[in-house]
Amino acid sequence: MPDPGLVVVGASLAGVRAAEAARRAGYAGTVTVVDADPDEPYDRPPLSKKFLLNAEMASPPAILRAEAAARSDIELRLGLRATGLDPQARLLHLDGSSVPYHRLVIATGCGARRLDVPGAELPGVHYLRDLRDAHGLRSSLADAERVVVVGGGFIGMEVASTLLELGKQVTLVEVAPALLGVLGPDLSRWVEEAFRERGGILHLHAGVAAIDGADRVQGVTLSDGRQLAADLVVVGVGAVPHVNWLAGSGIELDNGIVCTSRLETNLPHVYAAGDVARWHSQRLGRHHRVEHWSNAVMQGIAAGTNASGCAEPVDFDEIPYFWSDFLGVRVQVAGHLTLWDGHDVAIEDADGAVHRYAASGRIVAIAARDAQRNFAKQRRLVGSLVEAI
Repeated sequence: MPDPGLVVVGASLAGVRAAEAARRAGYAGTVTVVDADPDEPYDRPPLSKKFLLNAEMASPPAILRAEAAARSDIELRLGLRATGLDPQARLLHLDGSSVPYHRLVIATGCGARRLDVPGAELPGVHYLRDLRDAHGLRSSLADAERVVVVGGGFIGMEVASTLLELGKQVTLVEVAPALLGVLGPDLSRWVEEAFRERGGILHLHAGVAAIDGADRVQGVTLSDGRQLAADLVVVGVGAVPHVNWLAGSGIELDNGIVCTSRLETNLPHVYAAGDVARWHSQRLGRHHRVEHWSNAVMQGIAAGTNASGCAEPVDFDEIPYFWSDFLGVRVQVAGHLTLWDGHDVAIEDADGAVHRYAASGRIVAIAARDAQRNFAKQRRLVGSLVEAI
């Protein structure tokens, strides 16, 4: 009986890197990548920046072209949504068909968390997670002058910054008392001031009670009753792992797919990688999930290598790293910003600033506003002992 091969669910960055890693490890069976998106696998960070700015850009850079997949003997099956998993029969169920597998990597990523208020389904309310979302938002911007962005996280900041660059009147609504407060008061204050200096209107500690309008968006009502005029609303209030299709499969789920440090799930020969994976970090001594580009790359490589069965298994315990470009600067972070209980400014000069974050006598994160050379040096200190800061 022929080997049903290795199947990767999700042509995400993690999924593509997993398929490529399995081949590099020497896996000789069939390798198939399945995804609901009909487009060739593409890089997503540009969607909130360059793609919105450039009306001539048809799509962001590809991460795996069809010809490159063919050279690596990787089959792309696009436009097919995963609907279920039968681990006993080792079958992946798709829309109208099933695919057998011997080994499986799940890299389905996350979807946008939806805003649950009256009017949230009105035309003119946009989310930004994939290329279809980006096309819809970009085409709607032509007729919009006043845009309300709900959610002041990194994606919300990138979108708001891009809209200001396009000359839109941008109002940013954030439920927390500070913008990007996880960065600490100094960086947070800088972001708020820079946003306002560029013409942005900021409402902090403000929830959304309703999206107003009859046939389409006309405004936003805040939880304290204030009303904001809007031609368009962009929502960025977090992400939810794509795991609903796994209901009844027996796979362990808890804010994502629970897996070991080797990215193995509780089901035999089934692995997870990328935004959807909640893996056990030996460094932290607990499970956690990370939604970063670099994590998806490295975790995909680890999952593909381990799933191949052709190489010595590797434990994944990389220090998280990400960057975000907005308001004319690059913010970079290495480590775990959710863990700190004290911070200081390590370096501040004409090139920018580098901040240190510590907990229990160790540096748990480094963040920088520009200062790319100094950041590269300082990020090596994550995990090292430090005097109280």
